[in-house]
Amino acid sequence: MVLFSDLFKPLSLETNAVSELLVTILELLPRWRNENGEKPLNSHFELLEETKKICNRCKMDTEYPVERSYGLTVAANSLREFKSAFEDFTFENILKVIRITLMMPCDKEGCGKRSYVDRMINKLPYVFTIALEWENNETEGEMLDTTSALATVIDISAVYKYEGDNLFTKYRLVSMVCFHGDEYNCVAYENKRWVRHFGSKKEVIGDWDSVLRSFVKLNMRPEILYFENIMVGSKIVFGSLGKRSKNQ
Repeated sequence: MVLFSDLFKPLSLETNAVSELLVTILELLPRWRNENGEKPLNSHFELLEETKKICNRCKMDTEYPVERSYGLTVAANSLREFKSAFEDFTFENILKVIRITLMMPCDKEGCGKRSYVDRMINKLPYVFTIALEWENNETEGEMLDTTSALATVIDISAVYKYEGDNLFTKYRLVSMVCFHGDEYNCVAYENKRWVRHFGSKKEVIGDWDSVLRSFVKLNMRPEILYFENIMVGSKIVFGSLGKRSKNQ
């Protein structure tokens, strides 16, 4: 947790695009050398996605190069819209629908038919990241409707087509980067309660329902959500990051 709160100090408020903010934060994280002596991307957060498509018209089978990312970027208003249209939709359901409704045109010359694609992963990241893009003019009601669609535990296999052999596909929300006023706050789960870190201060929020009320009361928008694999444990992921940086 100390690691994430310390990251906000060098951030510039000119970094207003949530996807750029996410990359900026991860670029600031310590990196460690692999077996070849190289310093790769932060593989704890890296998601490798395979994309395949079969054209509904010409039946052409297309495989695309593996895409590397730090997770999902989702329009915040889409959470509100799906939750309003389908009251029984869980956060996982909404993310899955957003993924599968993305269509791509056929690559065969003269066809161009748009078809759904299969998006698969065969390796689980230690930390699954979701970035929310807000419109900046939401009412209190819209803020509540949007954030109430969030969940503190998700199963990544319900979002992606997972082809790996790891049975532990559930992730728990452990930390959030939130925009409040003219600064970034960190809201993190510590000692079985949620705590808000801002500047050099911190404030105990309490349970998840209290967090949702705080979003509206403080007009605080969660922009980057970090979900940790439940079986990994915070000591393995966040603790080892700090230890390895000292040994570099």
